[in-house]
Amino acid sequence: MRTALNEIDFKGRIVIGEGERDEAPMLYIGEEVGSGKNDEVDIALDPLEGTTITAKGMPNSLSVIAAAQKGGLLYAPDAYMNKIAVGGQLPKDAGD
Repeated sequence: MRTALNEIDFKGRIVIGEGERDEAPMLYIGEEVGSGKNDEVDIALDPLEGTTITAKGMPNSLSVIAAAQKGGLLYAPDAYMNKIAVGGQLPKDAGD
């Protein structure tokens, strides 16, 4: 994922990633990615959610990435958060 991000013409900064700078080898919070050209972008990512099931050759692992203009994503410290995803067919308050 890092290699692909570094090929994009933007100045990206990881705001939600694999951990704090001294705790993660790459894609850490605050790391700069991209070519450094053009727009400044905030990036939130999880290159692999489900490492155990992936290691066992099982289905349902997930890679996620979100990007927004600089300042458009919450700069959050490394912490585990519960996640929920709902489809477009559900009422607007289904995720509340």
